[in-house]
Amino acid sequence: MQKGAEMKLLMVEDSVTEENSVSESTGFIQGPCPWSHHHYRTHKGPLCEDGAFSWDCVGEHHGQREQCPRSHPLMCARKACGASGKDYCCEHDCNGWDGIRPTTTCPSPSVCKANVPLDLVFLIDSSGSIGETGFDQTRHYLKKVAAGLPLGSSNVSTHLSIVQFSDRTIPTVDLSISDGCAFNKVEAAVDTMEWQRGDTHTG
Repeated sequence: MQKGAEMKLLMVEDSVTEENSVSESTGFIQGPCPWSHHHYRTHKGPLCEDGAFSWDCVGEHHGQREQCPRSHPLMCARKACGASGKDYCCEHDCNGWDGIRPTTTCPSPSVCKANVPLDLVFLIDSSGSIGETGFDQTRHYLKKVAAGLPLGSSNVSTHLSIVQFSDRTIPTVDLSISDGCAFNKVEAAVDTMEWQRGDTHTG
């Protein structure tokens, strides 16, 4: 995450231990492979690995394309697009582009194993100083962290909340603790977050 994309973690009640997988019997809900579906940001190009949006992810040093935009929703298996000619191609039809990029190559997130219940609040700097790219990268990082958390409704699961601050009188709660129990709810909240701009009022 670039400098200025500030993120603070608050209300950590206890720690969790990390392991590479989690049993299906736990009921924890994890995120899907990112390129299996398009992103939902309007007027944006492909989402790159570092959270920036660009039609030339590799050429602009943002890593590989991770999600296609709604206007070109399918990620194809061929890496021949972007100005560099090294990005995975985003198309309406992947015939002629080596088919759909397989999700079997998607790395599994490192998932924490819960020992105690945990309420976790992400306090997001949404002021003008971080810039639009910094805000996009903060959102992307938040999704990455959430995908590795044991979200759920059991007595040892994690609940997550998202709060933005800028110069508004009252901070914006984009996701409440009670709703932050499933990755799809976190993802939806992050996708609809808007960069507020303004000054940085933390008090």
